Amino acid sequence: MTPRSNVYEPPTSSDLLSRGRCGHLFSRFKAAPADGYTLPATTTSNLLNGALCEDLSYDFIRDSARIASVSVQPLVLEVGPEASARTLAQLIAHARANPGKLNVGHSGRGTISHLAVEALKQKAGIDFLTVPYRGAAPLLTDLLGAVIKVAGIRP
Repeated sequence: MTPRSNVYEPPTSSDLLSRGRCGHLFSRFKAAPADGYTLPATTTSNLLNGALCEDLSYDFIRDSARIASVSVQPLVLEVGPEASARTLAQLIAHARANPGKLNVGHSGRGTISHLAVEALKQKAGIDFLTVPYRGAAPLLTDLLGAVIKVAGIRP
């Protein structure tokens, strides 16, 4: 069995943000020779870094060119088994009736699910506590275990 310390674990966008290395991985690709042998596969995190980080050495939109879309992933709002709301309208009504009392989890600071949950707060004019998790697995575990009532996540 391979020791855990030798297993490569790619950083998540929330890891990059929390370590202050925000987007610096893409700067390595930008510095690579333009010989056609370096092709990064990126996510929305690289695009979001431009809005979330001040110390970037690149502009992702200007310095990259999309050549193909590999996948499209929707964002969903899920409620746990004990939540009374079963529609978005019911959830918004519940949040308005109980300002600041609803906890809504997301998969990490600076992720697309974090920004989507914050956009929901702003657009709907509601107040709830956003709870950052270190990925989708612990988020879903707490949602199913009724630690939190709502999760913004990619399925």
